[in-house]
Amino acid sequence: MKFIETNVFDTSSCEKINNIRLILLNGARAKVDSSWGGKSNTLEFSRLYYIVDGKANIIYRGKTIELLPKRWYLIPTGLTFDYSCPEYLDHYFLHIKMIGHNGFDLLQAFPCLVEISVNEATTQKFLNSFSNELSYGLRVRNTVWQILLDAIDEYSVKIKDMRFSECVETAIKYINENLSISLTVDEIAEHSLVSKSTLSKAFRAELSTSVCEYLSDRVLTEAKLHIEYEKTPIGNISDSLGFSDRFYFSRKFKQKYGISPRECRKRSSFSAIKF
Repeated sequence: MKFIETNVFDTSSCEKINNIRLILLNGARAKVDSSWGGKSNTLEFSRLYYIVDGKANIIYRGKTIELLPKRWYLIPTGLTFDYSCPEYLDHYFLHIKMIGHNGFDLLQAFPCLVEISVNEATTQKFLNSFSNELSYGLRVRNTVWQILLDAIDEYSVKIKDMRFSECVETAIKYINENLSISLTVDEIAEHSLVSKSTLSKAFRAELSTSVCEYLSDRVLTEAKLHIEYEKTPIGNISDSLGFSDRFYFSRKFKQKYGISPRECRKRSSFSAIKF
């Protein structure tokens, strides 16, 4: 019998597929009234919603979109918007990231807010599993994977794991695995087996940023996620990311986000209802 190979996954493809991660950052069922609303300017994660009852208004790009009962919605990474509740809203929310092998969020491929067609069985599976218990949490995560894959099919979204030159790929992997503001361009270039000049030129050409700017952005993004979704003391977060001076950390954080780390923690209290 002759064996014909078609559409084969090579080692490189399998490695990239295996390294794709779905990260659940936070989630809850929330019931709010008309006093609830504001502006969302957090660009580091996507939002997945199921509306149980009532409705919400999302305003972005000059348009108002109503989120209606018994429907699922995805607001992708990178979208800024205003939100409000006309009267009453009962909803489930999850803050999520789908990270490719080189650290970029693949859900950025969705260009705008989308309503997702999810069958009743999948919805019930999600609702029945929504719990802090590990076994149920794994079921929620598995269901979210299926919902996102269905959304990708429904809107014919081309999920592309961004490809870069070998030295940039190696540098990004090294930065992500050793995330610290104390990393130097010389150290990163040495690990990538190229000169500092070559790596700097490649980053500018392929990412439109410098190695230092990329590193700083990754470190501060990571810091913000820890501040918002963990109870770890801010000083410990600063230390873990290589900041020897906590005042310098606070200054850099405020330059990027417009608020101090303490104010970010206060606004993102675990008891707060976020959108």
